[in-house]
Amino acid sequence: MSYKLLKNNKMENNNRKRQYESKLTHSLRANGYLFPITIEQVNYLEENHKDIFKKTPPPESPIDDILNKGIVSFKPIINNDIDNEFTISLAQAAREGKDIPEEIRKRMEEDRKRANNSHNDSDPQA
Repeated sequence: MSYKLLKNNKMENNNRKRQYESKLTHSLRANGYLFPITIEQVNYLEENHKDIFKKTPPPESPIDDILNKGIVSFKPIINNDIDNEFTISLAQAAREGKDIPEEIRKRMEEDRKRANNSHNDSDPQA
């Protein structure tokens, strides 16, 4: 086979592939499986798939009903139990194994007391 013949076959195959992809994309858009782009695709979709538009909720539906239909609610599981040993190990790793200097420890205690006092002052049940 000559080089010219192979090149022509390859070009012909590429043209067929492009035509197929173009027709497939157009069909998917016209039938609502891809977002329609042209007016022709929108008109075809509206005329041939009226059942799609019947499924839309009436305008007076509460927004929660619209959002919750078909959606599984997800409630994250939050574990508030803190392993003190683990947090101490992390804190030590952050300090590269060094102890907290006494001056900083005192400042931390003062900050903690201040935070607890401001929390108790703003808490209406306290």
